[in-house]
Amino acid sequence: MTPTERDNMTVCPACRQSVKKARFCPECGTPLPFKKCPGCGEIVEDRKFCGNCGASLTGNDASTPPPQTVTFPSGMIGVNMGMMGRMGCTQPPEKTVSEKIPAERITGFSRLRIGSCPCTAITYVWLLTKTDDGLLAEHYYAPTFDHDKKGRVVSVVSHGSEAYEAILALLRQHDVGMWNGFWGTPPAGIRDGETCEFFVVLPDGTEIRAAGNNHMPDGFSAIRNAAAELCRERKSE
Repeated sequence: MTPTERDNMTVCPACRQSVKKARFCPECGTPLPFKKCPGCGEIVEDRKFCGNCGASLTGNDASTPPPQTVTFPSGMIGVNMGMMGRMGCTQPPEKTVSEKIPAERITGFSRLRIGSCPCTAITYVWLLTKTDDGLLAEHYYAPTFDHDKKGRVVSVVSHGSEAYEAILALLRQHDVGMWNGFWGTPPAGIRDGETCEFFVVLPDGTEIRAAGNNHMPDGFSAIRNAAAELCRERKSE
């Protein structure tokens, strides 16, 4: 491959295939961080201005369709439109906004699941479930598109009410209800990395979901680290 051909290639953040620069991956349909310049018609990086002719790329021109949000199916991580189509999921015809949940409504939770997929077909899952005595913390590996299907179980640890209250305080501190519907796209120039999912069910059945590729809301790492610590098995002295 010549240097010029290499410059015209990118790596799809979803299926990891090397593809020519385009607006969508020809292998799985994932939107790529490139767009067609309204000035010269070239496929260029999605920045503020075209690197070929200097035209603005931020205008709402006809060649760039407005973004649409998608409905996250249960247990899905690394959401992309191509995969969603093949799995039978639908994309709303118009942009929708997920309901934001105020902090005062987060009086508890029945289930908290956090997934992390670092560029592999396996997702690391930390699952916290409320029990009569406190909290059950589970850590396992799962298939990327089915987090509830446990692969290799790493640990299962029971905790008292103090652990439950500590996690609940973190959820309220970081205002996770405002995360609902969040889908964080990777920063410009990043072609791979970590895809994450956040999913919590409140006592009344309300669900809060967020996901992103190298881009999650502030506070996600703190909650994930706390969940991972609760899942860590303690060796007896």
